[in-house]
Amino acid sequence: MSKLLRVEYGASRKDEMVFRSTILMSLAACAQPLSKTSKTVSASPITVEEASPARDGNIAISEEFLAAKQKNTTEAYELFIARHPNHILAKEAKTLRDAVKSMLK
Repeated sequence: MSKLLRVEYGASRKDEMVFRSTILMSLAACAQPLSKTSKTVSASPITVEEASPARDGNIAISEEFLAAKQKNTTEAYELFIARHPNHILAKEAKTLRDAVKSMLK
């Protein structure tokens, strides 16, 4: 290894020692045993009965739509339409966006 460092990378003997000590310190830090005061926590796996059901995606989309309506800007409606182009609320967002655009003219 030392010959490789010196020949291929032009490393000096000092560079080689710094490299080796850095590697050794890194390995030593990883290999330190746990202290007696540290506690390991073993988590038991969650069963299907304990897991909460997934949130309905339409709720989140509806919340985004309401946020766009509260902002009432073309940018907010454009963002909603870009994120949910096939959702049923996208049609209403397009109508509201066009209304805002017409008010700005």
